[in-house]
Amino acid sequence: MRGVILAGNRGTALFALADRFTKAALPVAGEPLLVHQIAFFRRAGVRRVAVVATAPAGDLAARVSAVRVPGMEVRYLEEERAGGTAGCLRLVREFAGGEPLLVLAGNTFVERLDLERLAAFHRERRAQVTVVAAAGNGAAAGLENLVVEPDGAVREVRVLHASKDQRRSLRPAGIYLLDPRALDAVPDRGYMDLKEQLLPEVKRRGGAVVAYTVSSGLHRVDRIGDYFRLNAAVLRNGYLADRNRARGRTEILDRVWAGPGVRVAPTAYLLGPVVLGEGCVVEPHAQIIGPASLGAGCHVGRSALVRESVLWDGVRCLPHSRVEQSVVAAAAVVRRNQRVIGSVLVRDGLAAAGLEADPPAPAETAAAGVPTGRALVAGLRRRVYAAAKRGLDVAGAAAGLVLLAPVLLAVAAAVKLDSPGPVIFGQRRCGRGGRTFTMYKFRTMVRDAERLQADLAHRNEVDGPMFKISKDPRVTRVGRFLRRSSLDELPQLVNVLKGEMSLVGPRPLRMEEMAFSPSWRDLRLRVRPGMTGLWQVSGRTRIAFDQWIAYDVEYIRNQSLWLDLKILWRTAVMVLRGAGRDA
Repeated sequence: MRGVILAGNRGTALFALADRFTKAALPVAGEPLLVHQIAFFRRAGVRRVAVVATAPAGDLAARVSAVRVPGMEVRYLEEERAGGTAGCLRLVREFAGGEPLLVLAGNTFVERLDLERLAAFHRERRAQVTVVAAAGNGAAAGLENLVVEPDGAVREVRVLHASKDQRRSLRPAGIYLLDPRALDAVPDRGYMDLKEQLLPEVKRRGGAVVAYTVSSGLHRVDRIGDYFRLNAAVLRNGYLADRNRARGRTEILDRVWAGPGVRVAPTAYLLGPVVLGEGCVVEPHAQIIGPASLGAGCHVGRSALVRESVLWDGVRCLPHSRVEQSVVAAAAVVRRNQRVIGSVLVRDGLAAAGLEADPPAPAETAAAGVPTGRALVAGLRRRVYAAAKRGLDVAGAAAGLVLLAPVLLAVAAAVKLDSPGPVIFGQRRCGRGGRTFTMYKFRTMVRDAERLQADLAHRNEVDGPMFKISKDPRVTRVGRFLRRSSLDELPQLVNVLKGEMSLVGPRPLRMEEMAFSPSWRDLRLRVRPGMTGLWQVSGRTRIAFDQWIAYDVEYIRNQSLWLDLKILWRTAVMVLRGAGRDA
């Protein structure tokens, strides 16, 4: 058996915490999660491991090269563009060497898992894919629900947004045992997700997909609260002592481990479990109460308190500051007398509202503890932007409906005369927060177009959730003109007025299309969907799915009124030129 770690690229689900890291590189008890994953493979007797990442992956390659485990081969493989969690397995076909692959998601921590029993179960069921499943608590992000038959066969994987959680009992744990034959179902190019696409394709080809259920020993980092609790669980775990010794740390007090160059004042108070990274300084009368982990170069000032928290490299807690049950990102400064409680503090002085909340989009971030002047100004800017954006939406939609009323009537008449069926086509789409709404368009296809799509699936020319073919036979004569001119989108001005959509934002998708790339899905559902967006004016239907993801993430992270106006202008230019959208 050989191991594969799907490290992905710099994450979106943890926002500021993952800007520079993949989840596999997030520090857990003073070491990247990746190191803990490799240690699991070593304990399980797996001696060859491939770490698969997608550019940009930050400094992950350097982190992998720094891992030195006697008797183990750790190989780093990087794809230039996102191929999906299954698509990236193309890189490991040669590495697999005809052996089964134990695939581990980059956000999964394995405390214990009996690989011998898992492999025996896999062989007994003659499975091509065995999905390790764990009992769900109904509150986890990621919300992939396994529907399992009585004989253990996986019937389907339902991927939902939090608003659609059905509180099912089994969730994929981010661990998959793949027979080499399963890799044959991965296409040579294009985007493919593992749960959402590879598993159904293996079943379609006649392969068995089964679920192996475990009750404990696995942790998944889907949201900030998961990451915080994982650190506490690992710090409390007894096996960490051997790992600390291997890294040259010394137990200076009971369950208090200090790396090289650590300086602790005699009057400081430390209560384990605590890990102090290399070069940490703890000044007089400071208190550090575990479970707590401090990265390299942290400085805890006089009379400061760090309690049950995670501090990344280079954090400075100035005198009399307090950090309790929080995560503080690299190089952040906790100012004198500032209190950070149950929050996430990043370098610019802004903090998430709470560990249990979904990681907020930039427009929703709130200050915590004692806010700095910078935080107050940034918060005011966000509120002003939100108000201005909504004002632009209402004014633009209302003006558009009034000024374009003759055009709307003419288009409606043309649609009605061209082919039988309703003038307006309504379809349920996902809005902000996962709330569904009916999106309106002028009908451009024949009446039974959705039923006919299944017969045309083999002609699909794009990857991801989109369906697009040249000269689609379902499109009517008037519909071709409406699509080239984008006039079919005008009824969505009503959606904008109702507050279900914005003029600018990610394109709204159907719930079944939201199964692709869950981190991208949850990120884009934090804002209102739009009639147009950055990806539409950057290539529209001709761009690949991974580029679509990149444009959505870029827009959400950099929202501003100026950016919205630029996108609207570029949209108008493209519509007038008839560019970017096929009929």
